Amino acid sequence: MKRILGPTYVVCEGPTDSAFVRAMAQSAGLTGFVVGDPTDSQSGHGQSAIPRHLRGALAGSDAGNIRSLAVFLDNNSSPDEAAALGKEALANCGYVVPDPPAILVTNRKVGLYVIPGPGVPGTLEDLLLWKPSA
Repeated sequence: MKRILGPTYVVCEGPTDSAFVRAMAQSAGLTGFVVGDPTDSQSGHGQSAIPRHLRGALAGSDAGNIRSLAVFLDNNSSPDEAAALGKEALANCGYVVPDPPAILVTNRKVGLYVIPGPGVPGTLEDLLLWKPSA
């Protein structure tokens, strides 16, 4: 698993989503966060691997470095299932998250973001490649 030096950890479903977030951050000159996904921890790939990856990341030796956590999930064909999976995974790690998109601020910040948006089926790729109907 990659080191999470914090203070912000951004979790995506896979390496292509992670690469996109890193490129956007670099383009904007943002620093102070680590972007990761389940392949970093050999937890698997995709949405189903997010709970295991979060458990490992948030229980590991670097967990104390994390002050803000953002989890990005594709809605694929079932937005309700994506939101439920993310909320359950975070709850199992001690975070309680209101309905996405939402940020809970306590002693640590957490955000759960479903893409392309709440109740809208799709993925990051759908959002980026969207073309209006003629």
